[in-house]
Amino acid sequence: MNTKWLTAIGMTAVLLTAGFAVTSCGPKGPTTVRVVEDEWSVKPDATSVPAGKVTFQIANQGKIEHELVVLKTDLAATALKMRAADPTKVDEEAGAKNVGEVEDVAAGASKSETFDLAPGKYMLVCNVSGHYKSGMVAAFEVK
Repeated sequence: MNTKWLTAIGMTAVLLTAGFAVTSCGPKGPTTVRVVEDEWSVKPDATSVPAGKVTFQIANQGKIEHELVVLKTDLAATALKMRAADPTKVDEEAGAKNVGEVEDVAAGASKSETFDLAPGKYMLVCNVSGHYKSGMVAAFEVK
């Protein structure tokens, strides 16, 4: 048999196999992070995820309303800047970038939202008045 012909058949087999591998992987859905909030904590079930679409499923197990704000920042969890006009809330644009939030999660309720997150460091914060200062913050990383 001709070696060129065998090489061509071998290359075709490799390309077909690679094509099947790529199509079987297909587009992946969002990564899901479950977050439990209560008085006074934010507890994600993961502290890092791959870049891309991330769905945060928030379960408020507390007795009062909470929210989840996703802030992209290199600041430490205890170093977020407070609003000048309302020092009981984090300034979501000073040293951080608000990339999304899930608001008004009633006591005992659950809500979810999906955000497209770039690689970097983030903070998950409840920015209801006084909640951040009471410890409702968690560090989070997107790789």
